[in-house]
Amino acid sequence: MAIPTPYSYRQYVGDGTAKTFSVPFPYLARAHVHLYLNSKELVEGTDYTWTSGVQLQLTTAPQAAVPGAVPVPAEQLTVRRITPEDDQIVQWKDGSYIIQDDLNESDKQWLYLIQEHHDQLMLLQWGQGTIPGGGSPAASLSFWNTLSRSKDPDKGTPNEVANTITKKDQLAGDWPIDGKDKFIATTDALSERFDVLVQDTKPTDPPITETRQPGKLWFDDGSLQLSIWEPAAKAWINFAMSGPPGPPGPNVFYGVAFPPDPTPYGLWYDTNKKELRLKYDDGTGVQWVLAGGASPPTGQLIAGNGVAANSVYQIQTIDQGVI
Repeated sequence: MAIPTPYSYRQYVGDGTAKTFSVPFPYLARAHVHLYLNSKELVEGTDYTWTSGVQLQLTTAPQAAVPGAVPVPAEQLTVRRITPEDDQIVQWKDGSYIIQDDLNESDKQWLYLIQEHHDQLMLLQWGQGTIPGGGSPAASLSFWNTLSRSKDPDKGTPNEVANTITKKDQLAGDWPIDGKDKFIATTDALSERFDVLVQDTKPTDPPITETRQPGKLWFDDGSLQLSIWEPAAKAWINFAMSGPPGPPGPNVFYGVAFPPDPTPYGLWYDTNKKELRLKYDDGTGVQWVLAGGASPPTGQLIAGNGVAANSVYQIQTIDQGVI
């Protein structure tokens, strides 16, 4: 769906050869017709001449696009009518003769001005930015239309004017990911793309006519697994955020006496001495090794009953020795 044909301007893309261009709209005076090459206004007699009332010839043809690693876009020629709006072209005075030509010229001034403002509003409405010359709205101003991409017959072409992404567009893979802020998304489209599916069974695969773009997540609340939809593979790819369960941590025994033997405990906190001890089995027996709290003098081994020992093996004989 292309923007309606404007009343007051035309734009031509340079091909490096054409120099002659038409003026397909009426005007009151040639001085009201302005030419712009990209954003630069051209000068009559220097940059162009009139060959007839509806045709212009440029001194130099607008350049064509230049491909390459850093492509250069084609030059654009804008032929635009700008009718004066700050004064009447026909001045009426008491006793003036009212003739046809004056009446028509006066009416055409206002008609042409209305058309020129209409064209500016169309540029805003269709999100086409501005055209060279004065009187254009600020480039930052625009209207967002509600036409969805799925309903725009010119989707994907330079004539596309759609501004809206719907759920249907999202499912069809037509949400552009090009870093350009050209569209707004409906709440249904946002929900379809970003809401996390929470269920313990695999979501139904989209029909063959749908794509479902990347970004959709599924959390399996049965296995506690998170997956993301991969449209190229048409499959849910597991993030593998959780691995196999690790071994259980040690149980802690609190008390003054030794933990029972055999014991399910891996740590013993002596509530009397405020010491934490770790169960250690060196293959010959179980010991409770000091892991924290107050430390005994350097190099001294202390049994659980407070008796000094000369070696770990001696401690083992003193009531399940403690160091």
